[in-house]
Amino acid sequence: MDATGDCDLTYLLGRDYVQGRMQDGKTQPLTMNFKICNVNLEKVKEYIRANPEQFPCLKGDAGVIEKAPRLSMGGYIDLLKRAIAEKRVSFLREDVLFFETNTKGELIVNTTRVLDVDPTDPVDLTRAEILGRRQAMELFQLLKKEVGGFEDAILEYTGPFIGVRSSRQIVGKHTFSAQDVLNGTEFPDTVAYGGYPIDIHCPDGLAKEEEREARFTSGKVYRIPLSCMYGEVRNLITVGRCISATFEAQAAIRVSPIAGAIGHAGGVAASVCASSGTDIQDVDIQVVKDILREQDAYMESSF
Repeated sequence: MDATGDCDLTYLLGRDYVQGRMQDGKTQPLTMNFKICNVNLEKVKEYIRANPEQFPCLKGDAGVIEKAPRLSMGGYIDLLKRAIAEKRVSFLREDVLFFETNTKGELIVNTTRVLDVDPTDPVDLTRAEILGRRQAMELFQLLKKEVGGFEDAILEYTGPFIGVRSSRQIVGKHTFSAQDVLNGTEFPDTVAYGGYPIDIHCPDGLAKEEEREARFTSGKVYRIPLSCMYGEVRNLITVGRCISATFEAQAAIRVSPIAGAIGHAGGVAASVCASSGTDIQDVDIQVVKDILREQDAYMESSF
């Protein structure tokens, strides 16, 4: 099983793989997250209520921030636009995105953006980590100086590694597509499910307006087949963000919960193959599904 996230086994075997956008091979930008504490979140919420136009994700309804136990927010669009224009922030981004943790006054900031990186090249990845930490400091200073509620914030740490959204992907028996996401395509070998939208961080920096819209209906799910996890190589199952998928569809299934569900399914399939002496191409899919149900994986009853 290949759970490297970079399709390493297929690559080392010299088999076909894809990477990035079809037209130019560019991958989604990388992000260095950082964690801060001692944030006055009541003061932050006061600003959000008074300035909902700075937070497009609210769609004009600031009241939604009272409904969630923890604050997850993207906004401060004019502040960030001005800071970019004045070169106080050296990266391109549409908004400041952060997530409240279970610790009072603590936030994870997911905003930095490093472009034109090959995540499979160690030298390029090192350069990205240096730039990512520099960007994190720029944004932290901006928040402290200009955003109410962040005046006394303390930088706890930047991430141990820069976040990679996509790199190599296998060419599988089935290539999961944007239409599979949007239509909730039903597959006889469905083994995992997702509900996260097509979330493309533009490889060119700032996305066009239509590209910023989450392309998926809230409350629906899509189905991910086992046939996206293997191709022509016998006895090899690939899981996580590097399964066979188009650039657009991969932007939906790349997130941790879905990658975890894919990994669970691939692990069960590998176990079934090992115990039965069967290649993955010929695995008994019903046995895989039955074991997933026994292990409390989400599986629709009709499949």
